[in-house]
Amino acid sequence: MLNENLAPEIKELPFRGIKCYFENCATTFDKPCKLKQHLYAHFSTRLWKCPDPTCSKSFKMQQHLNYHMSTHREEKSLQKAICKFPGCEKEFRQQWIMKDHMLTHENVYRFYCEYPKCDKKYNTRSNLEVHMRKHAGTKPFVCELCNKKFISKWNMSKH
Repeated sequence: MLNENLAPEIKELPFRGIKCYFENCATTFDKPCKLKQHLYAHFSTRLWKCPDPTCSKSFKMQQHLNYHMSTHREEKSLQKAICKFPGCEKEFRQQWIMKDHMLTHENVYRFYCEYPKCDKKYNTRSNLEVHMRKHAGTKPFVCELCNKKFISKWNMSKH
């Protein structure tokens, strides 16, 4: 459990839920427990180590370790979720990720940027959060090799 002293205040915002109180972090949540999970992203300590002796990965959150553990299981190649949209056929390790992906084909956008004069819209909250970092000028992902900062984990992985 996260130390309560690290979270002295939870800010309630109208219609947007609960905002992370870290400076330059535009992430919002619908429940206090989601904020507590998110706070681990602001700290460098990786408490959750993979128990596989051949793997040196560690994680800031237990659910990320749990997800990672599926990569070690033999059945991992059996149940891939494949997009059935004509011409796409992208593969996903989890069914829920494929469902989020399908929203892009259906033009379903539930998350809108509220920044003045910005009309961007997204199909997932996480895509909106990455976009909001552009407005805030926040780059929370830092390359461990060269210290270059990135707006998203995906951008950092391309680096």
